[in-house]
Amino acid sequence: YGLVSCIDKNDRFLNISVKDNLSLVNDNFERIVYVCKKLGIHDEISKLKYGYDTILNSNDDKLKANTKLLLNIARFLLKNTKIMIFDEIICSLNKDSRNTVLEIFNGLKERQTIIIIDKNEDVLRMSDNIVLFNEGLVSDSGDFDIVSQNKLYKKIVSN
Repeated sequence: YGLVSCIDKNDRFLNISVKDNLSLVNDNFERIVYVCKKLGIHDEISKLKYGYDTILNSNDDKLKANTKLLLNIARFLLKNTKIMIFDEIICSLNKDSRNTVLEIFNGLKERQTIIIIDKNEDVLRMSDNIVLFNEGLVSDSGDFDIVSQNKLYKKIVSN
């Protein structure tokens, strides 16, 4: 059980199978399939020529970009750390996947600390606490109703 994991929108896969890439953090194949089903990527993986045994790397196009992002998220969910930091990966997902991931996060937030670096309002609305930074310093913090009134927040979200 690790303490902290951080993930960003850049996929980093070793030149090994989908299963082996995920097994690096959790070798329970039933758990891997369960997490992939929850994220909605199991069917796409299963349709690959060799399924979970398909060799991956970051530069190929065997999987859609959205699926690669979800595989990254699967890896971190399988790692099961106490603190998970997601750096702008949520906003890179398509809307359906983003909603699925946010539902999963809602179920995890009682047991784990989830830090999401994002400016998507759907993500911010579901957050328990938002911390707004300006040039490395905390500018404001609170729930969505409080922080959304901040001028800097409005400027960031409108860009």
